[in-house]
Amino acid sequence: MQASKVFKALSDPLRLRIMHLLAVREDLCVCELTATLEMPQSSISRHLAMLRHLQLVETYRDGRWIHYCLSSLSNSPLIDLLPLLRNLSHCEPTLALDLTRLAQVPPAACRSPELTSPRPGISSEPAFDTATQDE
Repeated sequence: MQASKVFKALSDPLRLRIMHLLAVREDLCVCELTATLEMPQSSISRHLAMLRHLQLVETYRDGRWIHYCLSSLSNSPLIDLLPLLRNLSHCEPTLALDLTRLAQVPPAACRSPELTSPRPGISSEPAFDTATQDE
């Protein structure tokens, strides 16, 4: 994959917000992204489709829910960008607000206990401490 395509994809503010949330949380379904980003499902799905086409995100099915996560390809340019994506909320107020909203999103049906993730190591809990986000 060409680096220019990756950076072009990340130049869109909504796609950058999605990628940031996936870098922090590891996996999310569209309903969680819709609630967090306060955007229509159709817009989020369209941007996810583009990110998936570029192999920046991948999906897995958990029951009837489709979850999105960052690409696990070993040659993905995301490997080097992951630390940057995770730390962007320190310099971008919109991304910090997204993390606060994500922490406030009530558990969705896609996170019900009877569903089990087929991807080992994926946690449904945020990989951040909301108390440190105010710094």
